[in-house]
Amino acid sequence: MAILTLLFHRLGIPLAKQKTVGPCCKLEYLGIELDTNHMQARLPEDKLARIRELLQTFLNRRTCTKREILSLLGHLNFACRVIVPGRTFISRLITLSKGVKKLHHHVTITNESRQDLHMWNILLSDWNGISMFLYTNTTSTSMLELFTDASGIGFGGYFQGHWFQDRWTDKLLLENDPSLSIAFQELHPIVVACILWGKHWA
Repeated sequence: MAILTLLFHRLGIPLAKQKTVGPCCKLEYLGIELDTNHMQARLPEDKLARIRELLQTFLNRRTCTKREILSLLGHLNFACRVIVPGRTFISRLITLSKGVKKLHHHVTITNESRQDLHMWNILLSDWNGISMFLYTNTTSTSMLELFTDASGIGFGGYFQGHWFQDRWTDKLLLENDPSLSIAFQELHPIVVACILWGKHWA
């Protein structure tokens, strides 16, 4: 680093001191903090604080302009580089931004979009950081001996000789709650399986 700095100085090439970092285990590159001790890429604290503040302003409002929501989406899309689960919680915001044509037009922040913003608050706190070396091989459910399913009357799961099954309560029957879907019912036994057997999958 010393030789490179001296060479640049002699050649008249300017270096930004705040962007010139000596040998270290943690540095920021293109807005992402790289940490070789934890082998993680994550958002730096100042960016986290900025996005949290932005989310809070949207949570306290009933409407916003298309320009404002596109700005928020820009921040969240950038955050998705290291907060991978966040991708799931931007689609409704994108749909909301398509509701009007002009950038100065207002859109109403729906309850569903507000729930997505709340979810983003959780993700920023608990999911900031991904491993630099992701395990690329996947284990199939048949190799793991893990299966779950749901039907109109109940749900169940199987894992390496262990199993569970139950009938739906009245609250979780599709005919009793129009806000539910078969996708929700299929997800339910997966969550139960994670609670029961997740410790064995680490």
